[in-house]
Amino acid sequence: MKFNRRVFPIHEDALTTNHLSIGYLNPKSVIASDINLNFRRGRLYCIIGPNGSGKTTLLRTLSGFLKPLAGQITISGKILSQFSPSSLSTCISIVLTKQPALPLLTVYEVVAMGRQPYTGFWGHLTPSDKAVVHDVLQMVGIHCKAAEFFDHLSDGEKQKVMIAKALAQQTPYIFLDEPAAFLDFPSRIEIMQLLANISHQQNKTILISTHDVPLAFRQADEIILMATDKPIVSGVPNEIFASSLLEDYFEHNGKKFNPFSFDYGVEQTQGLPVFIDVNEELHPLIAAFIKRRGFLPVAKAENSQHWLRIDANWEIRFSLYQQVYTFHNLEELDLFLKNAKK
Repeated sequence: MKFNRRVFPIHEDALTTNHLSIGYLNPKSVIASDINLNFRRGRLYCIIGPNGSGKTTLLRTLSGFLKPLAGQITISGKILSQFSPSSLSTCISIVLTKQPALPLLTVYEVVAMGRQPYTGFWGHLTPSDKAVVHDVLQMVGIHCKAAEFFDHLSDGEKQKVMIAKALAQQTPYIFLDEPAAFLDFPSRIEIMQLLANISHQQNKTILISTHDVPLAFRQADEIILMATDKPIVSGVPNEIFASSLLEDYFEHNGKKFNPFSFDYGVEQTQGLPVFIDVNEELHPLIAAFIKRRGFLPVAKAENSQHWLRIDANWEIRFSLYQQVYTFHNLEELDLFLKNAKK
């Protein structure tokens, strides 16, 4: 885990910040300073933090929309400010929170817009351009909607289209600002799993800002934690979770907030007791997870007839009223807990 005091060497296959300060001019307002981060290929990064902590400002600065107030951003050894707009468009693609209104364009035409850095002024698609569009439509699972109008899609389908457009741009870096902000729970899971798979299978660096802390911890390779007047912290999810930083960074009006349990400094004392049989590292996460659904974690097996076990292969077994249920992931367990008799 790093408190971003370490300066990273410039790497030929990474995006790096050194002593970066972000914020706004006119009037000058520094949101965060002395930011030292290293974004490597083939990894999914999630930026988390309370409102106003600078998540979107950091994304906009890394993508070149905002100028750094101080410090330096390099991509593959080249300073970001030295990129022309056309060359930067072949390096970084952006997916914004708010989806555009495109009432007269089909899904295929929207995705094809991602080829603009390569097609020239007239936007003529070559056979190779069309092959790229076809491939990314297949990759995100939206190919069956290619001929439909973009504005006729659901919010989840529209977000898939915008991700496909970013993929069609064929950039090594993809930045997404709250990509699942307006989606229901199953769609949020699907989008995050899709992005994780893309980063690993396509060797892309994907950076997301999100308020969905539990989902970020489940899918991200690395977490970047931000809060006003606190140093930016980066680390693998287990490191961040095992520290006491989450509650400190999500503190509000003097109350410490656990983003996993959604409790504001209130200790839960009621609920159906469940003994959690998992390793020490995983225990806080699972305890917070079941507390969200009204269960009360207990420390000793003799204190409850109900138990939850997770083995090394992530097979989840939950004994409730002397009946054992098996789950393959936390999403399945969460759906069960939501509807279970307490």
